[in-house]
Amino acid sequence: MSDTTLVDCRGLACPMPLLKAKLAYATLAPGASVSVVADDPGADRDIPTWAKRVGASCRIERLGDDGNPLLTFTIGKPF
Repeated sequence: MSDTTLVDCRGLACPMPLLKAKLAYATLAPGASVSVVADDPGADRDIPTWAKRVGASCRIERLGDDGNPLLTFTIGKPF
C-alpha cells in the first residue's frame, strides 16, 4: 500500500501545476506524499519554493530536455 498520491499536470500551464499540488497536499495525512508530474518549465521554480515555505520535503526528478521538460516532484508532508 502506497502513501503517495499522483497528480498529473502534463499539458497544464502556470499556475495550474502549483495550484493542483497545493490542493493535493492539503488532503495528505502527516507522513504521506504527493507526486506531481508537470511539463511546465515554471513549475521547476514554483513548486520547490512553495514546498520550502510550507516546510515540506521536495524531491525533483528531471527528464527530457530544456525544450521538452518533464518534471516529477515528490512532496512529503512532515509528521
